[in-house]
Amino acid sequence: MEFAARRWVTAGFALTLAGAGAIPLVAPPQDLADVQTRAVQLTASGDVPWDQVLQTALTNATDIDDHFSPAPLVDLQQFAANGLDYLDGTRNFGSDLTTAANAAINPFTPADAEPYIYSSLDTTPSQISIDSLLGHLFDIDLPGKAGLLDILTNGLNIDLGITTVNIPVLPLLLGDTTASEVEPYLDFSGSPLSGILWGGFGTTLSPFLQFNDDAAGISEALSGADPDYTTAFDDLLNVPANLTNAFLNGYGDVNLDTLLSDLGVTPPATDIALDVDLGGLLSPAGSLINGIGFTDTLGDCSIVCATLDVPTTAVGPLASLFEMDQAVAESIGWDGVGSPLTTLFTELTGSF
Repeated sequence: MEFAARRWVTAGFALTLAGAGAIPLVAPPQDLADVQTRAVQLTASGDVPWDQVLQTALTNATDIDDHFSPAPLVDLQQFAANGLDYLDGTRNFGSDLTTAANAAINPFTPADAEPYIYSSLDTTPSQISIDSLLGHLFDIDLPGKAGLLDILTNGLNIDLGITTVNIPVLPLLLGDTTASEVEPYLDFSGSPLSGILWGGFGTTLSPFLQFNDDAAGISEALSGADPDYTTAFDDLLNVPANLTNAFLNGYGDVNLDTLLSDLGVTPPATDIALDVDLGGLLSPAGSLINGIGFTDTLGDCSIVCATLDVPTTAVGPLASLFEMDQAVAESIGWDGVGSPLTTLFTELTGSF
């Protein structure tokens, strides 16, 4: 894929904001005052105690450090380690810059990766649930986001024994011309850069949504003929912990159509119930497509129906940034083991 800076910067922001109908990254609190709180409530509703907030944040921060510390800022290290090759002409610095830029905007799923190397695509399987008048019958496991994106972009391979047939899924769905236009955007939706942008969006919006929920709860407790001052006071005391949790660990799943409607944005016409997972500063690494999920039911469950469930996962900007560092480093020569400068120093000292 040819890299064009202007095109991909535009694509990055467009895809990141697509799920929010072009809501600005820094949303003023007054814009959220009229949100119908219960419609976009956190999946696990209720106040979050301080010990849970800090424990979740510590777990997430430890996971980020476990991925970062074995090779800190590994992309910069690899560029530095390539320095001698740039000087003697065996590598081209400009070509490596282009390669690095493309690595940031394409899915990063390294094969046989070390435990500390991130992947930009979630492998959590999707599921089709088959139900009928008699109740639940059985489930069918489908690929996760990594497998789904691979099928869309590379086609579905069917082994017929004597040969393998590839079915071009995306061209069949959209046509050859549209498929070729859409494919780069699908790739970007699974890229580390999209994870940074989507994670930043979630980190920014989550505290505002949580504050609106808390304010609505307090208002509800104080309204009516018999105000509940005890509940209102308890809710007020829980506001700092809730906001901290939303900022560090995320707000959670939100129904996209409802959120857009409540924010005054007309949602796109679709029969699919789309959900988005708004992560926080310390949420795991990933990509835009990881944060999007949906549920759709086909058929009549009083007879027989199939429910497709594609789950969401939270995505954070900090871990996604380190994920992009690793993707860039591998694209310009890092073997995925240890720190490139340490390896280079060992090789140089061993030659004397």
